[in-house]
Amino acid sequence: MNTKLVFGEVQTTADITLNLKVTDNADATASAQTTIRIAEIDAARLPPEPDAEAGRQTVPGINTNGNGVRDDVEHSLYLLYPLDTPRREILLIGAQVAQMEVLAGSENNQSAGDAASQRSAEFAACAVASGFYILPDLAALDFFTLNTEARSQAYLAYEASRAGTVQPAIDPNSANCSL
Repeated sequence: MNTKLVFGEVQTTADITLNLKVTDNADATASAQTTIRIAEIDAARLPPEPDAEAGRQTVPGINTNGNGVRDDVEHSLYLLYPLDTPRREILLIGAQVAQMEVLAGSENNQSAGDAASQRSAEFAACAVASGFYILPDLAALDFFTLNTEARSQAYLAYEASRAGTVQPAIDPNSANCSL
């Protein structure tokens, strides 16, 4: 006989003691006990918590793991959805897009703006493919990303640079849905 235990996501690492007692047809019993550790792994994957003031000193901010998402935004998304890894993964793509848009606007860089627009279309396709309703999450992304006047102004510059441009939609089945 096999038994399978399935645990959902956990917010903190915990030790769990399992007790097993079996009884045969002659009413003889045996028991065993073991302790297992259920580890919270997502927090371990986060970059170091950035110094809040240092992270606000420049438009790019701090991105120690080089994934295109500021460290403070990654931490904020984790705190917002500690037990929803799939939603966080989609929102990390959105955060990457927002960072690309801000940087393109701050540099007044047309090719960076084109790349941000392309990645934005991929994000939309990924959101559709995920099945999540993320509209309320977009406001949180804006709040986390545009947390300084310089970043807000850079984003507005990006938006102004895209006026009159068209970005084709991307098939959700062929979108790049990874960082």
